[in-house]
Amino acid sequence: MKKVFFLILIVAFSIQLKAQDLYSPISDFSDSELEIIKDAQKDIERGDRMAANADNDYEKYKDLLTSDKKAKQKKGEKKTVQAKRNLLSGGTYFNKGYKALYDLYSEKLSTIVFKFPEDQQKADNLKADADKAFSSGETLLAKNNSYTDKQLEKDVKFKSLQSSIVGGAEKEKEAIEKLAEALGLYENQTIKENDLNQKDNEAWQEALMENSISAFEKYLDSYPNGLHIAEAQQKIDELEEKIRIAEQQQNNPELVYHVQIMADTHQWTNQEIKSKIYYTTEPITETYVDGWYKYWIGSFNTYDEAKAKAKQVKYKRKKAFVVGTINGQPVDILQALEVENKNK
Repeated sequence: MKKVFFLILIVAFSIQLKAQDLYSPISDFSDSELEIIKDAQKDIERGDRMAANADNDYEKYKDLLTSDKKAKQKKGEKKTVQAKRNLLSGGTYFNKGYKALYDLYSEKLSTIVFKFPEDQQKADNLKADADKAFSSGETLLAKNNSYTDKQLEKDVKFKSLQSSIVGGAEKEKEAIEKLAEALGLYENQTIKENDLNQKDNEAWQEALMENSISAFEKYLDSYPNGLHIAEAQQKIDELEEKIRIAEQQQNNPELVYHVQIMADTHQWTNQEIKSKIYYTTEPITETYVDGWYKYWIGSFNTYDEAKAKAKQVKYKRKKAFVVGTINGQPVDILQALEVENKNK
């Protein structure tokens, strides 16, 4: 069972190296950094092969180690010394490869700027965990470097050494995975930002469709640092100004009288009106109401003033008459007179 356990451990270790994307957590590495990563990957894969070969060599002679005869046990210990050396060499390559990645990824994390505070915090936590894991793994691997051949032959058990080296390498690998995850947060910022921008724009379009102060305030509450905060505030200011003006007009309606000189279902130019209907040097105002184009001249504060002007126009255009507007909108002349009387 022990043999099966360690074989599974080593094979699983090898498979995880290939499945886990430790070697390209972000896309903006320089050529020189990519070379470091490439060399580190080679060292790690070499360490993996040497660990697996050591286990194979050990299996060839393990029966000698469990023999009842001391001579065979001694022979087995001598034969497995090379397997132990391979393990130690594998550990050296593991540490070399992972150390290169650890240094490179740590340096990269210290130079990049995260756009989202929550990503920065998560990356900081991952870096702290990575530091602990790497230190633990490096300590496990380093403690085996001082063994002499005599110790390897007599004092050091293969399975104990194997557990120490594979365990140390796993700890260092765990550290690199955490650093790679932290760098991945940075790599995914563009995707995250695009997603947030899309939601931001969708919320803004909804606010525009509703076109109310509450809708724009809701947008600002949901996206206090959004893409359209300046526009939203401008819209709120505009709507508040419209409300203010409407309230002011309601309390102090602006009454103006005009003299209507003609109306038609077809539009006329000023030149046509002046040449065919009524010549005047005054501005002619056009308004469209209920399917009719209506043309006015003059602006008067009282009905009597407008009526006097209409009499002058009637001399040339019998159909001229007084019209009243409140806040720019045509109203019945009786309503206009009522407002005028109240304002007196």
